Amino acid sequence: MNKVDKSLLDTDILSEIIKRANPRIIAKADIYLNQFEKYTISAITKEGNRELLTGNKKHSFAPV
Repeated sequence: MNKVDKSLLDTDILSEIIKRANPRIIAKADIYLNQFEKYTISAITKEGNRELLTGNKKHSFAPV
């Protein structure tokens, strides 16, 4: 099994994980999730929240 280092996801990467469009990012995200059981994110600012919401209007997701 591949191993990854624990890391803090930024909103761009989190957005890509939610969209599940990039196979390379999804593969690493799945490895990370299997290894650590949850993603590590920081508190999302108003700007970051807007970025997630406007960038993912077409995608429905449950917060992690």
